Parts: sequence; structure tokens; C-alpha cells
Amino acid sequence: MERARLAREVRYVALLHGRFVLRSGAVSAIYWDKYRFESNPIQLAAISCAVRSVFTMAELERIAHPRNE
Repeated sequence: MERARLAREVRYVALLHGRFVLRSGAVSAIYWDKYRFESNPIQLAAISCAVRSVFTMAELERIAHPRNE
């Protein structure tokens, strides 16, 4: 998947707007909910592939991926 498209899709799913009280007690108008894309196997696979393409195998030992590819 094209990186710009992937970024748009992840942002659409995970970037929330509203009033959020953070763990620190601070209040924020935006919240990034990583679990909203982590629980989507298609998006998680695309993110894993994008991350894998940035690094050489010498730099990585393993990337978590929902499928064994």
C-alpha cells in the first residue's frame, strides 16, 4: 500500500477529536488511539510492511506481523 494512503487511513481510524483527560491529568483536544489500528489486521499488516521497508534486515531481528510472510 502506498505510504501516503496508509498514513491517511491510520489517521482516519486512530486520530480522535474531543475532550480527553490523559493519564497525567492533562486535558487534550486530540487523542491518538493506537489500538484502533492495531486491532485491524489489514492495517497492521500494511504498517508492518512499511516499517520493514525502511530498515535493512541487519538492523532488525523481527517485526511483529499478523501473518507469517
